[in-house]
Amino acid sequence: MKKFMAEDDLFSGLSELLGETVRTRHDLVELSFRGAHPRAVKSLTEASSGVIEVSWIISPRTLSHRLSKGQNLTPTETGNVIRFAKILLHAFQVFGGHEKALGWLNRVHPALHPQLSTLELCRTEEGALLVAEWLVAMDHGFAT
Repeated sequence: MKKFMAEDDLFSGLSELLGETVRTRHDLVELSFRGAHPRAVKSLTEASSGVIEVSWIISPRTLSHRLSKGQNLTPTETGNVIRFAKILLHAFQVFGGHEKALGWLNRVHPALHPQLSTLELCRTEEGALLVAEWLVAMDHGFAT
């Protein structure tokens, strides 16, 4: 049985996806208030092979504006990026790779929600918590 993703692995993965040094949860809090660079949205959507939609994080028009003006994301937008990145990295770890993880994340699972894909649930904090709990259960062999 795999072990739950170690914090060092999580922070390393987040650093890569966000383009920022993340060593602790305090770094994530600081980043949330300061705002991530808008490139983090592109990095996240590319890492998900387009499964994560830009509009789930920020409107494409606002993203274009932030990029052209050299503005960071707002705390809310940065929180959205971090939330999706954590779920994505956790799924990669649980499923042992990108393809299987993205397949699972992109499907509807009636045990989680009858109509929304797993990633669509992550558009809200409560939905992301439900998905994270499910991933932990799967990692420990309690769910499929």
